[in-house]
Amino acid sequence: MLHSLVLGTFLTFLTIALQSLGTVWWIGRLRPNKKTQLDRVPNRLHSIKILCLSGCFLLLLHILQVTIWAIIYFFVVGKQEFSSFEECCYFSAVTFTSLGFGDVVISSNWRLLSTVQAMVGLFVFGWSSALIFAIVQRMLAVEFIGSHPKPAYTRSMDT
Repeated sequence: MLHSLVLGTFLTFLTIALQSLGTVWWIGRLRPNKKTQLDRVPNRLHSIKILCLSGCFLLLLHILQVTIWAIIYFFVVGKQEFSSFEECCYFSAVTFTSLGFGDVVISSNWRLLSTVQAMVGLFVFGWSSALIFAIVQRMLAVEFIGSHPKPAYTRSMDT
């Protein structure tokens, strides 16, 4: 049980670090001084492009996270639990998305690791949803209000 918690803690930090790096990098790509800027004059096709690219980027980020967990399942948990790397990837994806089909299961020695993975998966999917929501919120502010909302920390300084 302790080995599952230690490994789960390490993978949690790694997954959250990847999500953090991906989020910061993607926000940097959407900065107003870039060609793919989020705050330029509203254009429906441009907005669709930004949302599609954002969704694809976040999906690729999650696939990378799932693959890292699968690699650990393959090399650490090993052949006694899984017959192939593909099965590790499948189990990791089903666990990360918290589907939990139950057609592939692991022994009680490693069950806690998969529980941690499911919690982390829910967390980073919520994080990605919040990022998409923030992008849409910014697009709506630019399109309907015609201005760029100031960050909360500067609003209080203006009064």
